[in-house]
Amino acid sequence: KYLSQKSILKNILLLLLKEKELIEFFSLYTP
Repeated sequence: KYLSQKSILKNILLLLLKEKELIEFFSLYTP
């Protein structure tokens, strides 16, 4: 159970990272 919670947290962090990168990417290419 602890392992699954940890992996879920890890996935959430990865999603947030990707979202942040996307936001930065779009902010770079929008005037």
